[in-house]
Amino acid sequence: MKRKFFAALLTMLLCLFCFPGVVFADIGPKPSVEVAFEGMEGSWYVTLLSESSSTGPYSVSDDSMSPGDWLAAQGEDAPEAWKAFRDYVDPDGYYFIEYFTPASESEPFRWTYYPPKRFKVLIWFPEDGSYAVTGILERYAFDSYFTADISQMEAVTGTENTPVFQVSKSYPYGWEVLSLVARIIGTILIEMLVALFFFPLGEKKVWRLILVVNLATQTLLNLLLNLSNYVEGPWMFVFQYIWMELVVFGLEAVVYSVWLHRRRPDTRHWVGPVYALVANAASFGIGLFLARVIPGIF
Repeated sequence: MKRKFFAALLTMLLCLFCFPGVVFADIGPKPSVEVAFEGMEGSWYVTLLSESSSTGPYSVSDDSMSPGDWLAAQGEDAPEAWKAFRDYVDPDGYYFIEYFTPASESEPFRWTYYPPKRFKVLIWFPEDGSYAVTGILERYAFDSYFTADISQMEAVTGTENTPVFQVSKSYPYGWEVLSLVARIIGTILIEMLVALFFFPLGEKKVWRLILVVNLATQTLLNLLLNLSNYVEGPWMFVFQYIWMELVVFGLEAVVYSVWLHRRRPDTRHWVGPVYALVANAASFGIGLFLARVIPGIF
């Protein structure tokens, strides 16, 4: 048996050396910034002026560099917008680092790959070549949402005395609360359904215990997961989900085992831990499935 194991291991290592593959370390979700606009018709161009001269693949370019082929997808006024952003001189020394897109009331500005941590929102209006800018802002979550009302703004041509417009944080907290409640209720329902295969419906004390334990563990678990997703994003959410689910299983297994042994001495010792394992595995698996079917809630 040992010889077969080592032979298989050696074969696998040889395959890795003989048939190397390309591994990309820069994968997974990245922080993002989204700015929605209200109060003005038409469209305009938007960028984030960065506190640092580079972030991720974006940086201040040399004067001789061309804007690149991607500019064609940004609209007919994109070359002028690119030049206008490069010509803008920020009084606080913030940089244009070569990323911008058109925006309107129906199309927010989104920077979804390495946006700057501290920034200003700068708008350029193609109709009259004017600018408008915000004060210094900062990403406050993994996905940071802002809303700008520019209905009262009077833009001034040129980079001097550029009017400042205000933005407010607009994270979808209501949706997050709905997601939190849905996950808690869904998990409890799944684990109560699993309990049907382990305990008779007439045993009210057992069912009450399961309900109370799940309310406590699932509320705490999902609150921590929501906080993790808010601050660090979906990949950290999945990582935290795995080890936290293992902790919840351990706690529930101990509670069920001790309680059942005291209340029902005739109950076999494996019933509580096995129920906890099956119930949590079922809720974990169904949760991952629903996360693909209904993204944003589960």
